[in-house]
Amino acid sequence: MPDIEPELLRAYMNALYRIEGATDFRIGEYSPELAQFHIACNATHSDFLTAFNPASKRLPAEENARRHTELGTRLDSLNARKVAAAGLDPAGHWPPEPGYLVFDLPVGDVIALGRAYGQNAIVRIGTDAVPRLIWIAPPA
Repeated sequence: MPDIEPELLRAYMNALYRIEGATDFRIGEYSPELAQFHIACNATHSDFLTAFNPASKRLPAEENARRHTELGTRLDSLNARKVAAAGLDPAGHWPPEPGYLVFDLPVGDVIALGRAYGQNAIVRIGTDAVPRLIWIAPPA
């Protein structure tokens, strides 16, 4: 991973990710619920991405909501299978960041979408059901 501010990296690593209000997962931790979710959705992998707060800079709620809707529309245009998800800050310093868990979309498409919305990272969940942080922001 490129040189990342330790506090920012810690925030990403400590975040809680929630699917459809029920299934929670964390970076680097095997999730039997995610494994079952993949099976139920007939998926080999998934990715969490959001359009909220590009480059970890807070935007007004209305702007974040517009970006979220736009991302959903772009995913629909790719015929992507998706479910509602959100990134949560357990410490409460950041408001929830709604996004999507997207199934079986090529990693290049996910990275391109993340970059198009100015995101620092995406979360990739492979066949092992262990979420991994993939840093996609260009080096500073």
